[in-house]
Amino acid sequence: MKELDDLLKRYKENLEIDQQNLENFMNINFPNLNLDQDILEQINLDIIVFYEKILNKLSLSELEEKKFQEAFDYFRLNMDLDLKNLIVRDFKCLNFISKIKELNRKVELYRQTMINNYQREIEKCKNLIKPIDSIKGLFQSTSEIDIYYLNDLLNKLSFNEKFRENIIADALKHNFDLTKTNQEEYQEESELSEEVEIIEIEEKQEDLNIQESDVQIIDLYLDLIDDLLEKIKLNPKNPEQDHLNQARLIELRDKLLEAKENSELCQEMLNEASQEEITYLGKVLKEIVITMKNIIDEVSEIADEYQRELEEEIIETEIKRNLIFLNSTFKDLEEFKKEVCQLPIIKKLYGMLKHLQYDEILTTTPYTQVSSPIPINEYKVKKSKGTPRLFYQVIDGNVIVLLLGIEGRKKHSTFKSMIEGRITQSVDSEHKRLINSFKLAKSYPNEKCEYNQKLTNKEFLEQLLSKYQEVEQEFFEKFHAECYNPNSKKR
Repeated sequence: MKELDDLLKRYKENLEIDQQNLENFMNINFPNLNLDQDILEQINLDIIVFYEKILNKLSLSELEEKKFQEAFDYFRLNMDLDLKNLIVRDFKCLNFISKIKELNRKVELYRQTMINNYQREIEKCKNLIKPIDSIKGLFQSTSEIDIYYLNDLLNKLSFNEKFRENIIADALKHNFDLTKTNQEEYQEESELSEEVEIIEIEEKQEDLNIQESDVQIIDLYLDLIDDLLEKIKLNPKNPEQDHLNQARLIELRDKLLEAKENSELCQEMLNEASQEEITYLGKVLKEIVITMKNIIDEVSEIADEYQRELEEEIIETEIKRNLIFLNSTFKDLEEFKKEVCQLPIIKKLYGMLKHLQYDEILTTTPYTQVSSPIPINEYKVKKSKGTPRLFYQVIDGNVIVLLLGIEGRKKHSTFKSMIEGRITQSVDSEHKRLINSFKLAKSYPNEKCEYNQKLTNKEFLEQLLSKYQEVEQEFFEKFHAECYNPNSKKR
């Protein structure tokens, strides 16, 4: 349970930090300009100073920063004249008003985006803390743990299968220890009198029974074995290994059935058992439970291995996301060429890309080493050297692929610097233009686009996404030609 305690502590610390960050941010006194009224009557030096300080957080191009700075200089140069009293507003004055309005919209968009991000992180932490608290409460209780309820709680958390199995195994042990404790208490109390002894024996006969939740777990794994056998039969991946797995699964199923029957026989014997026989049957039941756990562990291992093989085959459905590949990601394919990289690693990367493209649920692990207004996520199949890693962002249902790499070849610090290079705020940054296009199309869809004055923001984004669909096709054509093509393996 130490892993749970550490995880809960970390989530609560993150929640406290996020709540404090939101509170601090909400306390910032943002300018409250009414853009429908005269700007010159509302603007003052304090507002100008605020805008100057926040300018570097707005993801602006160098040209935009220069224009806004010129507007600030204009105000300072003329603030002694009291601009609102000007009778004639020349071009420079009108340009100043226009730039302040534009800057105010950008600041408001930044403010709302940051609030939404903080609130989303707070809600995410709360949704993780609540089921962990519930799980800890189950183990602290003196009652038996409902395994199916525990499993529902685990489904709300992104635990790996090994961690999940350990928790379920701890729950089974908790239930068994509870039974054992009850028997020891009975044995101490049974010495009081023969009458009490008879009562306690009857109660203990009931407590020693394999509980309904334990039977459900056994039946669940019996069904899992049958399901695996059927899957292997219908969709063989590796005929030689599949035959071995089939034989072993049939053997394990027979052993599990035998253990279940032995436990049921113990239940029947308990109905007429003496105190001494109850103690003996308790030891037998303990051995049966251990046997069942060993069988369950082996079945889980076979199931996990077969599932990993199935993950290599991606079934394409009508539900599809746009994968936006930056031009720099084409360079990453050099790491995954046939003559450079091992085929299993290339196939894992292909599976990861297809999961991002077609799966309903994204495997999301926040990558916190690089700060960004749009969260950066890391995707990898398992923790080991030689594991492909994929870094991406999600915006309006589209997946921006930032970086492809291999853990065994690139250190974390190298990944960090490479990602920072690809989300740079320079004027000619492909990533910056892409993110800005999404934001402008959402906030000001019908205004003229700063990248193409002939189009609105919405039209420009549609045109840009259409171009990236062609880039996506080009990427996979290059991947199939130089790295791996699953269709060429089919006969």
